[in-house]
Amino acid sequence: MQVRRWPLPLWPHLYWEVLTGPGGSVLNEHLVRMPGSPVPPASADGLLVWEHVLDDVIGLPGAESVGTGVVTRWEVRLPGGVRTTFVWGLLQRVSGPE
Repeated sequence: MQVRRWPLPLWPHLYWEVLTGPGGSVLNEHLVRMPGSPVPPASADGLLVWEHVLDDVIGLPGAESVGTGVVTRWEVRLPGGVRTTFVWGLLQRVSGPE
């Protein structure tokens, strides 16, 4: 397995990350946080659309990843009914509590 990352001019605090397997087959690709990013740490009541990435939110206490059936999309549910939606690893929507 090999991890490759590229900086992005549009989001200077993010990388495009591609995980490849044997023969160069792509196993996963998404946006990830660059070390030393100026974006504040994620919290259930302080999520920033188009700024936080999947890894920021999935690490919160009580976070639960929910399969969407679409390889480029993720949903993470947080305690208290907060639901988050990601595309290519970038936060797109925060809803709830339900």
